[in-house]
Amino acid sequence: MKDLDPEWRLRFKHFLEKYVKKEKAAALFSTHILSDVDEICEKLTVIKDGRVLFPGSLEELKKHFSFEESVLIKVQEVRKALELLKQFGYSPKLTNNFILLKNAEPPEINKLLVKNGITVEEIKKKGLTLETLYSTLYGRHKH
Repeated sequence: MKDLDPEWRLRFKHFLEKYVKKEKAAALFSTHILSDVDEICEKLTVIKDGRVLFPGSLEELKKHFSFEESVLIKVQEVRKALELLKQFGYSPKLTNNFILLKNAEPPEINKLLVKNGITVEEIKKKGLTLETLYSTLYGRHKH
């Protein structure tokens, strides 16, 4: 069977969501598009080579791993920002022109930087994705 084009994929997702809600039924489908799983599934099963690696809810899968969420920050004065963040007990890392912080909240970091005269160009939370969870789980079960 050929892959669905984007329009038919959306139609299928909407149909599946409506059917499950209307009929109060469970639906089983297989996909490699993990963003779809994240959007519409309550429970999932990760299978590798015919073996079940994980059965359960997405929340259970997230709890299974101890990942820290990160904040990515783009500023004009990188050196100044790095020093300031170190002074306040953070361990910033520079990656792809962004400062990466673990276990930080964007509003607090933004306020700290702006208060100290640093222009923040972009700030965003980098959350845990199903792709990250899947690749970590899949990587742990290599033959």
